[in-house]
This record gives sequence, structure tokens and C-alpha cells, in this order.
Amino acid sequence: MSGDVTVPVFVSPSSRYIFFRGTESENLSKEAEIWTTQSKPLVLSETEFTLAGKMKYDLKEVEKGRKYKITFQPIPGSEKTYRGFLTLKTNYEEQPEIKFVIRAHFTTAADLGK
Repeated sequence: MSGDVTVPVFVSPSSRYIFFRGTESENLSKEAEIWTTQSKPLVLSETEFTLAGKMKYDLKEVEKGRKYKITFQPIPGSEKTYRGFLTLKTNYEEQPEIKFVIRAHFTTAADLGK
């Protein structure tokens, strides 16, 4: 048996796993891209974000209906270790949602002085 499989929406990193590690004073950010090669325009919207107050994200449309970029950035002074996710809804029935798992672990100046 053989056939063609069409992927309507691509994500990079393909693992959809975002990990932050560093000191809480560092200005860290990570990026992810979402795009389609289909003729149907891609529309994304947030359905769930479990890290409000700990992490912020910015979803920008880079190419109208084709490509988006997400920038994740920890909020300084929040917890030292946390885990959560961002779920985005797409307008493609074949791939109705995209979920990013986000983990973070930060050390403080006090931790480094021990």
C-alpha cells in the first residue's frame, strides 16, 4: 500500500517543545515558526495559554495567510521553575490545533552564591 500524505501546516521546531534555562536576570527569548504551503490561507488563534504571568508570547503574521512567527519570553521575577503550554487553533480540519509545551528553569543570584 502506498500513497501521498499532505501536511497542511508545518511547525519549527518540529518537536513543539520550548525550553528555557538560565539565570533570572538574563533576557531570554525563543522563536517558533508556523507555515503552510497550501492555497488556503492559514488563520491562527489562541485557545489556551497556561503560563500567563510567567511567560509572554507574541504571535506575528510574517506572510499574510502563509507564515507566522511566535516569540516566547519569560517574565522576570516569576517562579524559578514552571511548565505549561500554548494551544493555537487553526482553520484546517486536517490539523485543527497546534500545541507548544513550554518548560523553564531559572537560577537566582542567591542560588549561584551557594
